[in-house]
Amino acid sequence: RRGSSDLYKIWKRVLEENEKIANLRLAAAQVFQENISDDAKNLRGAKNMLAKKCLDRFTAIQRDVQVSVSELDRTRLIYFSEESDAIRVANRAEEAELKAKGKKKDVMSI
Repeated sequence: RRGSSDLYKIWKRVLEENEKIANLRLAAAQVFQENISDDAKNLRGAKNMLAKKCLDRFTAIQRDVQVSVSELDRTRLIYFSEESDAIRVANRAEEAELKAKGKKKDVMSI
């Protein structure tokens, strides 16, 4: 009887120590989880701030590109218009020069 009582006390003591160790490990894990959670919150906040900064910069660059493309398109239209005008004026000048030299007959004068 005495042996089984001692065995019961030892077994109870082992279980109590295991429970203490498990509770200590659980507490350590909770502290570790809270630290990780805090670090994750800080990292998430930093990432969000960086993303907003980059998005603002990207938006400004995109706006500049749109303005540049609009200016380029407007300038291209002006260039082609002026080029057409210049070709037309050069042709008229050539016709006037030939007419003045008498080499070309005016269709209207025939």
